Amino acid sequence: QLLPFLEEEEVPRLNEPKVQRNWANYLQSKSVRLRKSSEVLTSNWLRVLSAPDTINYVVPVGSVPKSAKEDIDASRDFPLIPFAEGYLTFGTAGDFERSFPELGSFEIRSSVEFEAFSNEGWRDYSIEPVEAKKALMNIFRQAWELHCRKTGFLETGFANGLGFIVSDGKADISQRIQWGRQGARRNSMLRNIARKRVWEYGVSAQPSFWPFPHYRLKARVLFSEANGKEKVAPIEDTKVQHRLRRSVCSTWRNKAWHGRLMAFMELLAGESPYVSLPVGDGQFIVLDGMPIQATSPVTARQRNKLGEDGEERDHSTIDGYFAEEDA
Repeated sequence: QLLPFLEEEEVPRLNEPKVQRNWANYLQSKSVRLRKSSEVLTSNWLRVLSAPDTINYVVPVGSVPKSAKEDIDASRDFPLIPFAEGYLTFGTAGDFERSFPELGSFEIRSSVEFEAFSNEGWRDYSIEPVEAKKALMNIFRQAWELHCRKTGFLETGFANGLGFIVSDGKADISQRIQWGRQGARRNSMLRNIARKRVWEYGVSAQPSFWPFPHYRLKARVLFSEANGKEKVAPIEDTKVQHRLRRSVCSTWRNKAWHGRLMAFMELLAGESPYVSLPVGDGQFIVLDGMPIQATSPVTARQRNKLGEDGEERDHSTIDGYFAEEDA
């Protein structure tokens, strides 16, 4: 904004611009300095460790009414994509017959290896590689959503996709969720009250196959009206939701966001080091329960010294309700 304004005002400038020395020194003195000390960084990616070997084209034996096909798509409990006369899926004919016994028999008309389908498409059915990747992303997305829904997370629509929130039945308000399998255990909150409203943490997941198969997680926060210390109902006004996220969540430091993500994964994975997303009877997409980590050769000098649970001691954002009541 500054540069166009200076041009409009016809402020003269050097042919070879240089940073004013005193200004550069000032910036350097206020900057966050790096130290030659390694630091482990945690991403928001979950690596896909394994998936079924084949994609099946499953079709019903005999005719199936259009309404029945719509029922299959609406009430499925494993991922599938309507295609031609049947469905593309990791599932088998037996999965369809067990889930929809009233529709009679199904059969696998053809199969293709997962990697070949992903890289080359399926020429026998005129499926180009781009379309194949879109179909796989759809199947992987369905697998995540069906699993989160089945395991009791609250499904909530956001502007750019579904989020799954830690709500009633998954954690209590102000409950600390322990996480961390190596070294000292830590804990983080996924539900609490701030500014007389209940906030609840959750995530959205977007599958991706580049540079390798993984899910990218995005943090979500849902605000609801509160009756004392109890949740009443989610706030329907999207503008109010946005305003609360910008205000309440703005002071959560990286340590807080990291802790909440890890606590969410603790609830999702349970006692297992993996997250297994069912895609058929005995078939799973298996994810690493620990987000991908990387080691940086340098680290930044931290000005704010927080303890391991320091992110849960900010009364203006975590315990706002009680702070206001006390005041």
